[in-house]
Amino acid sequence: MTLKEIVHSGPEADTARIVLYGLGGIGKSTWASKAEKPIFLDIEGGLGGIDAESIPLNESDYMGFIDTLKLIYEEKHDYKTLVIDSIDWLERIIHRHVCKTKSVDNIAELEWGKGYVAALNFIEQIISKLDKIRDAKKMDVILIAHAAILQVENPGEKSYNRWGIQLHYKSAAKLFQWSDACLFATWDVYTTQEAGKFGATRNLAHGGDRVLRSVDQPTHLAKNRLGLPDPLKMDYEEFSKHLNQFKKRERAHA
Repeated sequence: MTLKEIVHSGPEADTARIVLYGLGGIGKSTWASKAEKPIFLDIEGGLGGIDAESIPLNESDYMGFIDTLKLIYEEKHDYKTLVIDSIDWLERIIHRHVCKTKSVDNIAELEWGKGYVAALNFIEQIISKLDKIRDAKKMDVILIAHAAILQVENPGEKSYNRWGIQLHYKSAAKLFQWSDACLFATWDVYTTQEAGKFGATRNLAHGGDRVLRSVDQPTHLAKNRLGLPDPLKMDYEEFSKHLNQFKKRERAHA
């Protein structure tokens, strides 16, 4: 082995790792169904009416999920995008698995957060398998999640709330670090004030277009290594243009 053989010369631009989270019903699964040749791992059982090929896993256990990843890795197919819908439901499966292996009824029963540390180990195993699938099958990976209002503890400042991924904070942090883009699906809403009677005012909401936020803000968690604009219209064709431009640009620099 030589230094030349082991030094990586550029970023892996063939595939992308996307975490997409947002409010329920905003169209996250529909958006992902427009990706190139997607296969859904349907843990949530919420794909009714969406035209996409899927593997039902809503009644699966952890090993059943891992076996499905193994099939996607080992068998010949022409799928180009792997969609896990959703990772917060997958986390429930992982927590049940931890409880089973530790012989407890609730993961919170394990002292000093040991249950959540064990769950994080399983998240890391899944990430490793997803990376192997990406490398072997050249598949993009989209992880869908629900949004939750989380409290942010800022040292030296008052705490505040913002939108984040509906996962235990250890799992959310690991998947956020792993992703190339963490996108918050939301409504593009702005408010104005209208004068009322007797000096009173009221706030009026306007807009309502669906957008993806790609830049981290105090109001929401986000990440962007793909050169995406912010905000970006929640349209997969529009997103795909930017993604393909990024891949082309990075391949040229590799």
